[in-house]
Amino acid sequence: MQNTHRKVIVASVIGNAMEWYDYLLYAHFAKIISTLFFPMRNDFYSMMITLGVFAAGFLARPFGGYIFGLIGDNMGRKSALTASILLMAIPTALIGVLPSYQTIGIFAPLGIIIIRILQGISLGGEYSSSTTYLVESAPENKRAFFGSFSSFSLALGVLLSSLTVFVIEKLFSQAQILDFVWRVPFLLSAVYGIIGFYIRNSLEESQAFSAQKTENKIAQPFRLLFQAHKKDMLIAMGVFMGLTIPFYVLVVFSKQILTQVGFSPDKATLLNAWLVFVYMWVTLLSGYLSDKIGEKKVLFFSALSTALFAFVFFACVQMAQMLPVFLAFTVAGFLIGMFQGAVPVFSARSFPVSIRASGVSLSYNVPAILFGGTAPMLVTAMMNYTQGNLTFVAFYVMFGSICAAISCFLKS
Repeated sequence: MQNTHRKVIVASVIGNAMEWYDYLLYAHFAKIISTLFFPMRNDFYSMMITLGVFAAGFLARPFGGYIFGLIGDNMGRKSALTASILLMAIPTALIGVLPSYQTIGIFAPLGIIIIRILQGISLGGEYSSSTTYLVESAPENKRAFFGSFSSFSLALGVLLSSLTVFVIEKLFSQAQILDFVWRVPFLLSAVYGIIGFYIRNSLEESQAFSAQKTENKIAQPFRLLFQAHKKDMLIAMGVFMGLTIPFYVLVVFSKQILTQVGFSPDKATLLNAWLVFVYMWVTLLSGYLSDKIGEKKVLFFSALSTALFAFVFFACVQMAQMLPVFLAFTVAGFLIGMFQGAVPVFSARSFPVSIRASGVSLSYNVPAILFGGTAPMLVTAMMNYTQGNLTFVAFYVMFGSICAAISCFLKS
């Protein structure tokens, strides 16, 4: 691998990991945020409002996809990458200094809502920008492997946020965390943002984009998408459902599910971190296999396997015993990693260079709004109204995975 290729991977991984670290801190500290910013007499409703604000961030993601798609397809992939990292780091750091409801009243929850919208705009462009840049910067025979680093870095960001929370929960009491310590991980985002911006700003533009601009092809991405690539877009959206639903239920929200069935917060955090650790490294294996046998085969079989395994996973979780849950999380990490490692190259190859950033952005963000941002709130409601029964949650994961498998089958 050439030095330029290593630099591309490192810059994409660091920036994307930081964005997901920032974005998911909100989910980890949802209980504290509900207490400080959305206080109500009923804890359930307070938490539902907090998770509703989590979902509200997703409503902004199409705007981010649109904005950064235009930037990426007209000004360059590098410009989109450097802008997105700043738009995530600054608002996230502001959460760390935002006064609580008790101090400034209604302005506290309004501040959280505005920040989540800005984060949603940033994340709406980050994944698609990094995916497009990685695939276009790779050698022809390693495009899937390079693209898999987009999913690898996503998992790395999730893992870093989980481990940060674990360390905090081990070193400090709940009273200390509630008082101030919970703010520290958010404040660190400013440091990570500066580092990520510096690295990304030193990158060169991808060869594919540079060649397209040299040929004087003017991108009008969204008009072209709806005129000539509707089928490609719908298929890509279907595939992204297999990424979105399992990810937000099994990865993002698994800690809350485990605590509700009886696990202590630290054990739930460690199990969640183990799942993410497995899935993070498997993404690279998936990218390697996709270059060898084709990403469609990898996606189809991993999506089908996830659909079949969903009921086994939640049956093991319902047991609330360490060994079966550990095994279930290991298998889930493997299946999620196999699917996510192949998605980047599949989505990038679904669209021509001139509209690629916009096509990936829109295909990724629409399922994320409909099924990702609402997943924690929906799962919480399911568990509340069924007294902790996880069968309907398993059906939800199965639904997303089957949609992805069918979409892979339909891809010509």
